[in-house]
Amino acid sequence: MNTHKWEWMKNPWKLGKYLFVFEIISKFIVMRVIKTCEFQLKLVVAKLESQILSNVMGVANTFLFLKGFHVSNEAVNCVNDRRYPNFPIPGVAGIVVSRSGILLLRRDKNPGKGLWTFPGGGVEVGETQKEALRREIKEEAGIDAEILDFFTTFDIIIEDGSGKVLYHFLLNHYFARALSEEVRPEFPDGEVNWFHLDSLPEDEMPSKVVGLLYEAEVQISQIIHEYFAQ
Repeated sequence: MNTHKWEWMKNPWKLGKYLFVFEIISKFIVMRVIKTCEFQLKLVVAKLESQILSNVMGVANTFLFLKGFHVSNEAVNCVNDRRYPNFPIPGVAGIVVSRSGILLLRRDKNPGKGLWTFPGGGVEVGETQKEALRREIKEEAGIDAEILDFFTTFDIIIEDGSGKVLYHFLLNHYFARALSEEVRPEFPDGEVNWFHLDSLPEDEMPSKVVGLLYEAEVQISQIIHEYFAQ
């Protein structure tokens, strides 16, 4: 048996040196693994946090409703809101066109309380963006709509008094044509109405929404001509 290559183990100094190097390398590897796992875990927790809260509050609110209890919007919003997000919140909005004009909503809750803007909202798990927008238009305005072409994306970023990001939405905007015009004048979070481009309530609209409508004027005219001219 060749024992020459194991001779170094009989030398305490050499053995100690190798053990020291092995210990340093092992600690480095372990620390790297821990740091990587910790970072990945933080990402997963941050991503799941808002969805878990939303699901829990949705189930709880439904249970209480079935039991005959009413949970106020204020109570729900204390837990299930979208303030101070860890990531931008994706959503959809619709430039809904009919013979009567452009469909706008005025919400009575933040963000954008009291301002006329587009129908839209968040995309639920398992939905496509177009499915989500159809659902939101139906829920908010009470009408069916055909979702047409994608138009643009922009961010809505609102800061609080200290400069921290209070809201951050990333909205994909689509054109849509209304399949009916009989919108309900009110919905649970505000009111609904049609407006022509020459009679927009610009003083009561976010500047981005006003700019977006004028930017889309050509496409809006094309939709009216194609679907509503006859």
